[in-house]
Amino acid sequence: MAPASSLPWPLLLLFIVLVSWCGRSSAGVDPTLGFIAVNLTEDRFKLHHPYDLPPEQRYEFRDGVRRMWVYCTDKPLSPGSPTKPRSEILLNVHISLSQQHH
Repeated sequence: MAPASSLPWPLLLLFIVLVSWCGRSSAGVDPTLGFIAVNLTEDRFKLHHPYDLPPEQRYEFRDGVRRMWVYCTDKPLSPGSPTKPRSEILLNVHISLSQQHH
């Protein structure tokens, strides 16, 4: 690429405008747009964790924050499972069309 000093100034100006415009295009966009807040109560999710460990060794719920962790030496969800180590939460939330925001 040619040094900036050899670029025609209108091209350089266009480049600066495009870069600054693209950088701001996503600023201020709500990352939750399209999602519906639901209460995550204990009856709405099922915790999957290594089969040889109790849930509290890979999951905690403290001060309103749910944390999970996985080690590369963890076993899968069930004996004989072909999956790699993981912990996950399966949500059981059903939203009717009347609850969706448009």
